[in-house]
Amino acid sequence: MKDQIEREEETSIIYLDLTVEDGDEEMDEGSIIEVLTGPEFRYIITEHLFTNLVEAIDKGKNSFIAFRLAQQDKDYVLEKKQYKNLLNTILSMAEEDEEYTKCAAIKKLIEAL
Repeated sequence: MKDQIEREEETSIIYLDLTVEDGDEEMDEGSIIEVLTGPEFRYIITEHLFTNLVEAIDKGKNSFIAFRLAQQDKDYVLEKKQYKNLLNTILSMAEEDEEYTKCAAIKKLIEAL
């Protein structure tokens, strides 16, 4: 499986391309889980998605595009009511990675919501 991630700087949209290298259009559930729990996707969540979330909060946005799946031409939008849950998820990841400065910043954001 090939997984590519692109981040468009002007719009901050994260493009995901999860295509199968051998040309088989079917992706089994195990392959999808492997990609979505891997270190590269974790980095996308804790860095790029976190940055986009902070920007949405700072600008008072009610939603933002979390991911765009290029091959499906589909956007996954996060609503404001989901911001706190996402922050808690990123906080857990930051604690596991022992990124205590980021943890403090995330906790302040959670309290502000």
